Amino acid sequence: MKKLFGILALFVLMVSSVVATDMDITPDFTTMAPTDVEVVDVCITKSSGGPYVGVALVIDTYCKDLNSNEICDAADLTGPADFTPVVTSTPTDVTGCGQVTLTTVAAAPGMYAYKVNGMDAGAEVASEHGLVLVPEFTTIGAGLVLAGAGLYMYRKRKQ
Repeated sequence: MKKLFGILALFVLMVSSVVATDMDITPDFTTMAPTDVEVVDVCITKSSGGPYVGVALVIDTYCKDLNSNEICDAADLTGPADFTPVVTSTPTDVTGCGQVTLTTVAAAPGMYAYKVNGMDAGAEVASEHGLVLVPEFTTIGAGLVLAGAGLYMYRKRKQ
């Protein structure tokens, strides 16, 4: 009986390594303006290292991340109108890649999260989260003020 459990465990390990996949979103962290459009690549590879061709990409959830945990949960604003991720290239091509278009329309400053699933014959084979940062205007303004102060100091030292 112990041999049977050992063989069964070995079989499970071998099967799990064969069907394992890895999904990568490039870039997985994006900074966008309040009104902007960005295209990110989503690629799925098999455990053997080869591309996973023909996988349908689906946006599972998207939200405004209000609790800074970088995923969508009950504490976040689900499906905000000012941020929309849409799959624009599916199923995955011969390189195992597809595309997702991220759109912000007068988006409020903050962090937005989205989740992309890879579906093959109705079964989820891979999943990955992506993040989008819409910086506050004050952050951009502070950067401009610092740049101006640096330029002023440079000119003063030069004289």
